[in-house]
Amino acid sequence: MLQNRKTAKPQNRKTAKPQKMTKNYLFLFYVGYLFLGVFGRLSAQNLTEISTKKGITFTGGSINANLIGYASTGIANRRDPFNYFLSGSVGIQVFGYSVPFSFSYSNTGKNFSQPFNQFVFSPEYKWVKTYIGTTSMTFSPYTLAGHVFSGAGVELSPKKWRIGVMVGRLRKAVQFNLQEPIESANNQSASFKRMGYALKLGYEGSKGALSGSILYAKDDENSVTTIPFGTNLTPQQNIAVNFKAKKTFFKKLSAEMEYAISVINNNTKVSSDTVLVGSNFLGNLLPNNATRQSFDAFSGSLGYSFKKISIQLKYERIAPEYKSLGAYFFNNDMENITIAPTFQLANGKINVAANVGIQKNNLNQLKITQTQRFVSNLNVSFAPTDKINTSLTYSNFSNYTRIRPLNDPYLRVPTDSLNFFQISDNFDGNASYAFGSKEMPKSITLSASYQKAKDKNNGSTGDNLNEVYNGNFAFSQGITKEKIQISSGVNYFLNNNSGISSSFIGPNLNVSKNFVKSGLQLACSNAYNANFTTVSLPTPTETITKKTFNDVWNTRISLNYKIKAKKVEVKEENKEDKKISQEMAASTGKDVVKTPKKRPQTQTISFSFQRMQRFKGTQSQPAFTEYTATLNYTYSF
Repeated sequence: MLQNRKTAKPQNRKTAKPQKMTKNYLFLFYVGYLFLGVFGRLSAQNLTEISTKKGITFTGGSINANLIGYASTGIANRRDPFNYFLSGSVGIQVFGYSVPFSFSYSNTGKNFSQPFNQFVFSPEYKWVKTYIGTTSMTFSPYTLAGHVFSGAGVELSPKKWRIGVMVGRLRKAVQFNLQEPIESANNQSASFKRMGYALKLGYEGSKGALSGSILYAKDDENSVTTIPFGTNLTPQQNIAVNFKAKKTFFKKLSAEMEYAISVINNNTKVSSDTVLVGSNFLGNLLPNNATRQSFDAFSGSLGYSFKKISIQLKYERIAPEYKSLGAYFFNNDMENITIAPTFQLANGKINVAANVGIQKNNLNQLKITQTQRFVSNLNVSFAPTDKINTSLTYSNFSNYTRIRPLNDPYLRVPTDSLNFFQISDNFDGNASYAFGSKEMPKSITLSASYQKAKDKNNGSTGDNLNEVYNGNFAFSQGITKEKIQISSGVNYFLNNNSGISSSFIGPNLNVSKNFVKSGLQLACSNAYNANFTTVSLPTPTETITKKTFNDVWNTRISLNYKIKAKKVEVKEENKEDKKISQEMAASTGKDVVKTPKKRPQTQTISFSFQRMQRFKGTQSQPAFTEYTATLNYTYSF
C-alpha cells in the first residue's frame, strides 16, 4: 500500500489510478481513527496513575474465530451453507490510561469497532473528579439525570460535603433539509443548540443527608437558520430545582423525601407581555409569556426495621407533563402508593417478602381517560434443611381504564363511560432436594408456573382469556471420581388463547464427561418434543375442532479442548508505582491492589454438531432435517 521512496517509481498525477489513491486515503483514515481511539477518549481514569515510565503496554486481549456449516434435507436451506466470523479485543495502556480496542470480521460483512469516536477525559484525584468532553452527570432524577453533554464538569466530595458543577452543550444545532419533506426522519431530528448549567450542593452525615440541585437550560434562537412552516420546533428555556433530605431516627426508623419544581418556556420567541400560565417562585426567573408552564414532583418513603421484620411505605407523585431539559424521559401524570413488608420466621428458615401498590393517572382530571393499576407481589421461601429448598411466588397486576366521552351538545351517548379491565395472575413454584454422597451427588427439581391474563369491557359479552401452563421435572446425578454428569427430565407446556390450544411434552437426556488431564470435555444431549395444536372453529350449528401434530427431535454433540495455559511474566510495580498505590489507598480507604506477577494465556478449541429433525405433521408441514456444525477457536492473552 505504501511504497518505499527509494524504490518507488515516480508517477504522473494525471495518470495515477484513482483506486490507488483511494486505498492510500483509506489507510490514512484508519491510522487517524486509531490515533483518535488511543488518545481521544481517556475515560474515568485517575491522575495518580499517570507515569511516563509506564509507556505503552498491552494489558491483555482475546481472539475468537468461528466456522459454521449448515445443510438440510426435505426443505430449501434456511441459512447460508457456510459462514465464518473473526473477532478480537486488545487492552492497551498509554502512560497508565486504559484504552480498549476491538474488531470483528465475517463473510456477511466487516466492522472495525473502536469505541472512541468522542472525546471524554475524566481524571480524578482523591476527592476531586472532573469530566471533560462528551460525557454525562446525574444530580437528581428530576433535574439533571444522565443527559449527555459536551463541556466540562466537576464533582467534589471533601469529607462529608458533596459539590457538583456542570457547564456544557446539551444539544447541537441540526438544520432542516429543505430538499426533503417535513415529516422525513432527517427533519424530525432538527434541533436548536441548547446550553445547560447545573449546580449541586449536599451534605452527608452518619444519620442523615441534605442536598439540592438547580439546572438552567436554554436554546439559541438563532442556531437554526430556516424553520419551515408547519413544524413544531420552538426554542425552549428551563429552570429546575430539587431539594432532598434523608434522616434516620432511633437507628430503626428512616425517612426520605425529595421535592422538585420545573418551569419551562416552550417558546422563547413569544412576547413576554402576554398571559401568564402557572406561578411559583421559580417563575420569576424566566420571562413571562403564554407558553410558560410550571410542574412539580414529590417522592418520599418511610421505613422501619426491627430485628427480622421491616416495612417500607413509599409515595410518589409526578405532575402531568412534568419534564426537565436535563433528562430524556419522565413517567409523568402518575401517583404511586406502595407498601413493602419483609420478615423472617422459624430462625430464618422462612422468608416472606410482599409488595403492594396502587397507581393512577389523570391527576388534573383533564383527560378523557383515567387509569388505575393495582400491583401485588408475594414471595415465600422455605428451607427446612440445607438439602431442601422451596419457594412460591404470586403476583397480580390489574389495570382499570375509564374512557369518558367528549362533551358534544348535539350528540347523546347511551353510556356515560367505557370501563375496560385487564387482569393478570402469575403463580410460580419451585422445589429441590439434594441427596446422595460426595462420590455420587444427586438432586431432584420440580418447578411449575401458571399465568392467566384477561381483559373485559362493559360493551363485550365475554372475556379475552389467555392461559399459560409450564412444568418441569429434572433429575441429575454426578460421578465425582469419573467427572461424569448425567441429567434427565420432562418438560410440559400448554397455551390456551381464543380457541387455539398449543402444547408440547417430551423427555430430555444430557450426559457430559470431563477429562481433566488432557483438558478435553465431551457432552451429548437429546430432546424429543411432541407438539399438539388444537383449533376450535365455532359455526352456527356446531364447533369444529382441528388437531395438528408437529414433533421435533434435537440431538447435539460437542467437544471442548482446552490447551494448558502458559503464563507470561509481567513487570512488578516499581517504587514510584508502589508509592502512588499507597497514596491512593490512604485517600480512598481501600486496600492496595497489587499488580499480578504473571498473566495466563489460554487457548480453547471446540466443535459441536447439531441435528434437528421435524416429523411430518400435515400436508403444509412436511418432514425435514437440518444439520449444523460449528468449529470455534479462542485465544486469550
